[in-house]
Amino acid sequence: MKIRVKKIRVIALLMIMLVVLPLSMIAQNTKVFLIIGQSNAAGKGELSTPLVELDNVMVLNDSGVFEKATPALNNYSTIRNTSIDQGYNLGYTFGQAMYDNTGDQIRLVVNARGGSSIDAWEIGASQNYYAEAVARTHLALQEAGTGSQLAGIIWHQGESNYARSTYIAELTPIIEGLRTEFGNSNLPFIAGELSYEEKNYLNFNYDLISQLTISVTNTAVVSAEGLTTVPADNIHFDALSQQILGARYAIKMLHAMGVNDSDIDVTIPEPNPNGITHFSPDPNKEYYIQSQAGKRLAANGSDTFATAVEPTTVNATTIWKFIYSGDDGLYHIQLASESDRPRLQSNNNGIATMLTASSSGGWTKFLMEERTHGERVYHITAPFGSDGERRLYLDSTNGIAGMHALTNEGDESTFSIVEVNSLSIVDLELERISCFPNPTNSSFSINKNINKIEIYNLTGKTIKSFRGDFRKGHAFNISDLPQSIYLVKVANNLGEENTIKLVKL
Repeated sequence: MKIRVKKIRVIALLMIMLVVLPLSMIAQNTKVFLIIGQSNAAGKGELSTPLVELDNVMVLNDSGVFEKATPALNNYSTIRNTSIDQGYNLGYTFGQAMYDNTGDQIRLVVNARGGSSIDAWEIGASQNYYAEAVARTHLALQEAGTGSQLAGIIWHQGESNYARSTYIAELTPIIEGLRTEFGNSNLPFIAGELSYEEKNYLNFNYDLISQLTISVTNTAVVSAEGLTTVPADNIHFDALSQQILGARYAIKMLHAMGVNDSDIDVTIPEPNPNGITHFSPDPNKEYYIQSQAGKRLAANGSDTFATAVEPTTVNATTIWKFIYSGDDGLYHIQLASESDRPRLQSNNNGIATMLTASSSGGWTKFLMEERTHGERVYHITAPFGSDGERRLYLDSTNGIAGMHALTNEGDESTFSIVEVNSLSIVDLELERISCFPNPTNSSFSINKNINKIEIYNLTGKTIKSFRGDFRKGHAFNISDLPQSIYLVKVANNLGEENTIKLVKL
């Protein structure tokens, strides 16, 4: 009886607290997220009406109180350009995914401004963008009440500074300042790539923002692969892409918060088929690399220079393989046959030269990006060349293999990638998903971007699973699994699936 009386008293006390105290004073398990940056953090995607409100995700409005979130989240930014309509914002799907995966009440502070340079976000800058973000976040924490916390920051900016070589050095004090301000030296900070449709942003995506995770702890970068932009605009993501971006940010944020892949369940919308993608080579296959101008990449394995030969040339000098470099989306291009100088590089004289197989500098790493979606032809680019990013080309008249500036998009610098055994242009959408290495001691990778892996033993029991937005080449750790044969079921957002037999040594 005494225990029951105590329970009744506790319940009564809680009821009194609910009546007497404002909701903000007893809020528990509330996570606040700050979204800042320029136009793609503000949102330019088209809006449909009526705007649908979320029940468990709220945004701080211009009166300093929370209201249910709709897709037009930057409407309440205190620094926005009021003469420009605010569009669909990535925070909408981000917030919903965070609620679905944590069960916590999600509160958003969206304070972005289109066209803003990183200079304007620096601490103490005259525009006060940083100061406004800090003030708004403190206000949100006060409004959210006891038990609330700033759980992470989303930063999507760079269109105004895509060629700024000091970008990471300028961004780092902003991150450190926010972490100090809110008393969390490990506060998750997630940034994003810029549109693949704007070719000038290639340097930013692969040479600048990609260095964030190396320079600053507990940071991550969200991919913009496959995303599309609003009509007549290669810069601003459309509504569908903002939805995808928000889901990708949620996955990265959950990772940064320590959530295991197997515990993450985020639905990523299927992307527009017109989005720009990268060629995803199979490391077990061999390829010809042939320009649209009718030349084939070649090297004899001993000379210093690569060359351009006729497309009818079929021998060891024209057969190549792609070796994953360890950097997302970047590969070494190497002769399939053993030789003294098998590896392609971009040198500082605009020439495609050949190095030893052990060479691994940035000038030996290439990405293969579609020129235009659906063409199945690609630019082959070295983002980290010793004299900056360069694009492979094969001269149609003098047999030279060179490295042009990114502005060169002609047929001499656009390539079909042809499987040696099939002599047909590789169709990425139909190419089977595969894993490597196989067998493996500790980890394996997949040759495509994927979002779901399930591993079964031979009795059909699920042993391990991974869910998230994984780039091709991502390493999946299975060192904890005993030696055996497993069935690995892999799927991606394009509807592609494959079940692979994997041998764990």
